Amino acid sequence: MKCISQENACGKLLTVKKSPQHLRVWRRSAFVAISCAIFVASTSSCGEPKRTGTQFCRQLAKELPQINTPIATQNDIDLLVASYERIGKVAPIDVAKDWEALTALLAEAAHINTGNTTDVEAITKHAYESNTAAQRAFKWTLDTCAVDISGSRPASQ
Repeated sequence: MKCISQENACGKLLTVKKSPQHLRVWRRSAFVAISCAIFVASTSSCGEPKRTGTQFCRQLAKELPQINTPIATQNDIDLLVASYERIGKVAPIDVAKDWEALTALLAEAAHINTGNTTDVEAITKHAYESNTAAQRAFKWTLDTCAVDISGSRPASQ
């Protein structure tokens, strides 16, 4: 059996025994540690919502009553934006960017000062810029969930 001397962090000499059995145990321990790390990394995403079409449609179904509620107060607007944000958390990659654009437009519109023409012009410009994304999000939602959330034809059509 071969021995190797090594200094630890305190400067004391340690004798580390190196044998075939010791190496097998070390390799097995390393394999188990790496396997556990991979398992933990892959299951840590379990805390995040799944981004599937099915999950999106389920969340949409939960949020539909709020989405369809007539808007009468600022609180109604805030609840609508929150619904779109919750749906966006489970939006699959196919529609996620379009859904984010639509949600951002709603959030911006929720806090507009209608008495300020600059604000109105900015939100109008944002609405035109977001129109294509909104159309894609509406179409994807209709095709995937069989739910029409467009309410009416988007602007520019």
